[in-house]
Amino acid sequence: MTTNSHNAAGPTQKAMEAGIALAIALVRASRIRAIGMVLLGLLIAIIGEDVSTGAERLTFGLNSLTDGVMLTTVVLGFAVADGVIGVISPTLLLASYARKIGYRFSAGLRLPIGQILRFACVLLIAAALYVAYLLDGSGWPVEQIAVFAVFGVACQIFDWNRLVLLLALNVGPLLEENIRRAHVIAQGDLTTYFTRPISATVLSLAIAIVMLALVRSIVGGRRAASA
Repeated sequence: MTTNSHNAAGPTQKAMEAGIALAIALVRASRIRAIGMVLLGLLIAIIGEDVSTGAERLTFGLNSLTDGVMLTTVVLGFAVADGVIGVISPTLLLASYARKIGYRFSAGLRLPIGQILRFACVLLIAAALYVAYLLDGSGWPVEQIAVFAVFGVACQIFDWNRLVLLLALNVGPLLEENIRRAHVIAQGDLTTYFTRPISATVLSLAIAIVMLALVRSIVGGRRAASA
């Protein structure tokens, strides 16, 4: 092992790992689902051509996936999803966001407020579609926006945390680049993550945060079930 391998896992990678762990811990709903959304976000992040080898990953032969999935595409899809839910039921939209911060919102909205929210959601849908229309001329994958709109509706209904998915999708490419660089510097020696004090401490802390969050989630679920 070379001397440079001691610093294989750089500070950027450590910060991203700790940040993802904290995001999972701060989720008020199921941490298990949050971990699943993180893994899904990281999986979406690697779709497209590998920058090093040029090999296509998870594109399924679709040209629209060759360049990967952009964060903006997912955000626009989620915006359309919220707009659709808000038009159908403003109460359902507010309740879905209330659950994310640990509150229950079951009361119906008065007519003026409900109509105002519906109108705002119509404007949200129109704005998202207009942005997609403007970008479509440059080959923007509108079909991806439609897919993530449907997925976004499912996330709100089943309480899957979209924020952690967006976080994982955002840091995914940079995290992959740092991990790949670390493996090259360490000559494939994975023990570098555990033999260096800083890397081992940050990695252990991230694992401990996630495990503690899972334990608290399981205990809280059992208490709620027995109440």
